[in-house]
Amino acid sequence: RLEVDVPRRPGLDMFWVTDFPLFDPDPDRRDGLQAVHHPFTQAHPDDQAAVAAYSFERDGLTDAILAVRGLHYDLVCNGMELGGGSVRVHNADMQLHIFERVLGIPRERCRACFGHLLDALASGCPPHAGIALGMDRLMSIMCETPSLSDVIAFPKSAAGNELMTGAPSQVDAATLQEYHLAALD
Repeated sequence: RLEVDVPRRPGLDMFWVTDFPLFDPDPDRRDGLQAVHHPFTQAHPDDQAAVAAYSFERDGLTDAILAVRGLHYDLVCNGMELGGGSVRVHNADMQLHIFERVLGIPRERCRACFGHLLDALASGCPPHAGIALGMDRLMSIMCETPSLSDVIAFPKSAAGNELMTGAPSQVDAATLQEYHLAALD
């Protein structure tokens, strides 16, 4: 994991953190891999051939696959992560290869869990990316507050409850039906 210790200074000191590893060892599977960001993250262009050539069953853990960089990124301001995101895999064959050959997910499970995504990618998906920003964190920095709860409209209690609405709470049957939802035990 990459850790950066940046002292707080006057003003907004912003920078991007990039070149994270795409995969790291999976602590739950001997010699297995897991995605560092998520399994839909595109490999760095210089490292795509290493991903395409890799097979978990044949190669096991190698320095080459652990050195593959992903196209994921974090935006940091004054030492605080404001958000992160990634460029997504947009090729169905590569996405299936990552699921099956790199992460070791059986094809049947890939189809059951991600068939809709693989079908969408196969129909011609353009390159795309995303980022999720924490506006509350940016406001905390700009207002120079010591706590995020100072800038959140409805902060949660230490127990995780939202005091203004009482959330989380039970949802009545009529509301579940209105939104075509069902509560599972």
